[in-house]
Amino acid sequence: MRNSENSKRNLLRQLRDDQEDLRNAGKSFIYFLVGMGLMAGGLFLIFQNTIISTNFTLMNILGYTPPTGIIILPLLLGIGVLFFNEKSKIGWFLAIFGIVSILLELLMGLRMHFKPITLYYGILMFGMTFAGAGLFLKAFIGAKRKRSED
Repeated sequence: MRNSENSKRNLLRQLRDDQEDLRNAGKSFIYFLVGMGLMAGGLFLIFQNTIISTNFTLMNILGYTPPTGIIILPLLLGIGVLFFNEKSKIGWFLAIFGIVSILLELLMGLRMHFKPITLYYGILMFGMTFAGAGLFLKAFIGAKRKRSED
């Protein structure tokens, strides 16, 4: 008799715990959705107010800006060597070095700056982004923390 009462209590306690877990999962999902929405909206506003321009110049090497031909030369030599012998390690090195140096020059030539905005708009942009990130992390880390406390 007493054993059946204990098993009923344990069953009811388990049902209450399961209901609480479902409520917490629903809250975590809402935090996730709201966090993603706020973060996406904030990042959209930041990207809309960022201007990227190019001031393409070759990178300075010890105060000297090399001509374009010198930067492209390793790529061209690497391609030539690879057409002669496709297994040549020197050819692959020259070709990869040439591609990487050209890409680095392009990326280093980019300039980013913000449009002039009001303080309110700046707080709105960055506030939405960081509030969304906080809710997003709360959805994941908060659920794990509660499970570890139990």
